[in-house]
Amino acid sequence: MFSFATIEEVKQEIVLRGPVICQMTTYSDFRERYGHNVYRITSKNVPALHAMTIVGYDNDGGYWIIKNSYGAGWGDLGGYCLYSMEDSGLVTPNPTVWAIDL
Repeated sequence: MFSFATIEEVKQEIVLRGPVICQMTTYSDFRERYGHNVYRITSKNVPALHAMTIVGYDNDGGYWIIKNSYGAGWGDLGGYCLYSMEDSGLVTPNPTVWAIDL
């Protein structure tokens, strides 16, 4: 398992080898009311660290494509969501993201 120093390294890993695991702070509006479209934080109530899988990204739209573990009834297309890169907390040096070399 290894981590990344920059967001560009994360994006390159996704392009070259596939999904990566991340840890983000989520809030009650994300856990309880995520609908469709790109998630942007609207309330910082009840923060919690949550592990998710980043399966892709859209630079033009400014979002990560994330597979969540809340089950098929949550989010889009069976547990997926679009999460604003800016709000994710991962657009910083030393993001909390890992990959596993299989």
